[in-house]
Order: sequence, then structure tokens, then C-alpha cells
Amino acid sequence: MTNYIVTRADDSELEHHGVKGQKWGVRKYKEARASGVTASKMNTKAASQRYKATKSYINNTEKMNKITSKRDAVSDKLKSAKPNSMKANRLTSKMNKYDSKAQGFADKRKANEKDYNKADKDVDKYYKTYMSALKEASSQKVSIKNHDLAKTVLLAAIGVTHQPSSKDVFDDDVMRYKSEAQE
Repeated sequence: MTNYIVTRADDSELEHHGVKGQKWGVRKYKEARASGVTASKMNTKAASQRYKATKSYINNTEKMNKITSKRDAVSDKLKSAKPNSMKANRLTSKMNKYDSKAQGFADKRKANEKDYNKADKDVDKYYKTYMSALKEASSQKVSIKNHDLAKTVLLAAIGVTHQPSSKDVFDDDVMRYKSEAQE
């Protein structure tokens, strides 16, 4: 164990012998892994929100197009009706209802578009955070023990499939990142 001696201005010394069992870099690795795992989960959540916004946008577009085609059919009938007749008034009222419904779907589409753009920015932000955590973790001098094979064999013996944890996935990504950086 290494002794660290710091001399103060008043010539007194402060000694530090480290913490029993301390391994250099482990704390920083764990912090980077926690940051990476959190970023990965948030990225997945943002991607899900982006998918929902896309699906809702498409659904509202289809509904708006149906309403618009119905409105156009009523508009064609109105052209053939006599002006200021009861039929013309009824068709005009129907057109106005279709217009307001179409406008409602158009407003929903704008909201979906905003949700999509926000989620898309979040996906990008959390991906960058994940990659930053990966880079930080790969620079630490920590030996990563991968027990996936042992877990798979043990769980297969009792008939359960092994799903790696998000920490295991992060550790695998760190090892892959280290190997690619060395090439």
C-alpha cells in the first residue's frame, strides 16, 4: 500500500494510506456506468415517445384526409344546389362541421409533430450522453468480468432464459469500445 504524505504550510504533515481494499478507477467506472445505464433507459423511453408521436401523426393525417374528402363531396353537391335554398343551407352547415373536424385533426397533427421533434432531440441527447459515459468508462483501468455464459448455463438448467441486465450490456459495450479504440 502506498503512503501519501502532504506537507502543509505550517510544516505539519498529513498522511493518507488509502482505503483497505480500494481499487483505483472503480468508483469512476461505476459512476460512468450508472450514467450510461440511465442514459440508455432514457434513450429507449424517448425513442418510444417518438414512435408513438409518429403513429399518432399518421393516424390523425388519415382521419383528416377522410374528413376533407367528405367535405369536398359536400362542396360538389353544394355547387349544383340552388343558392339560398334549404338544401344549400343544410350542405353549408355540413361543410362547416367537416371543416371544424378537419381543423381539429390538423391541430392534433401539429401537437404530434412537436412531440416528435422533442423526443427526437432527447434521443440524440441521451445517445450522446451514453457514448460519453462509454468513453469515460473505457478509459478507466477496471477489469470487467463477464458472467453471461455462466448465467446462461445456470438459468438454462432450470429452464429460464437469461436476459442480460442493462449493466451487463453497458459492460459489453465498454469492452467492444475498448477493442475498437485499440485497432
